[in-house]
Amino acid sequence: MVGQTSERLVGDREVVRSAESNLGNLITDAMRERTGADIAFMNGGGIRDSIDTGEVTMHDVVNAFPFINLVEAQKMTGDVIAQALEESVSLYPESNGGFLHVSGMSFTYDPNAEPYNRVQDVMIGDEPLDAEAEYVVGTNDFLAAGGDGYSMFSDQEVVLSTGELLSEILIDYFQSGATIPSVEDRITQVES
Repeated sequence: MVGQTSERLVGDREVVRSAESNLGNLITDAMRERTGADIAFMNGGGIRDSIDTGEVTMHDVVNAFPFINLVEAQKMTGDVIAQALEESVSLYPESNGGFLHVSGMSFTYDPNAEPYNRVQDVMIGDEPLDAEAEYVVGTNDFLAAGGDGYSMFSDQEVVLSTGELLSEILIDYFQSGATIPSVEDRITQVES
C-alpha cells in the first residue's frame, strides 16, 4: 500500500480528456511540489485509469500512469502559457488527449467561442497571468518535447529534470500524507 483515498480519483477517459478531475488535480499538485514550480500541466491522455476509494497500491498508481514519462520543469513566459491553454480547450467538446490539467492556477473558457480565442481570466495563484513574466512550469517530458500539439513547449528551457516517473512522484505524494484535492474550479466554462 502506498496511501489511502477517501474518494474515487477519477481518471475515466471521457472525463480527463475534456474536464477537470480530482486525479488530474492530484498529479499536477504532486508535480508542482516536486519541481518547486509556479504551476504545473498534465495532459489528460497521460491519465489512463481511475483509483478507487480505500487503500491505494503501487499497481493502482501504475495503471493510472503507465507511461515512461519523466517529470521536468521548464521556464516559459505568460504568453506561451496562454497559447498552451488555448491549445488545451481548442477541440472541446471533442475528447482530447492534450486537454491540460493544471495546478497553481485557474482559468475560464468559452466553449462557444472560436477555437484559439476561448480562454479568459487566467490566474496564477491570486494574480492575473502576466504575458511578459517568466514562470516555472512543472510538466512531463512528453509535453516538454512538444507532444499532443504543444509545439510551443519544445523550445522552452528545461530548468529541472527530476529523472522520476509520474507514478513515482505520485507515490511519494501519497506517502507524504498530502491532502487529496477535489474538483475545485481550476478550469471552468463561461456560464451562458
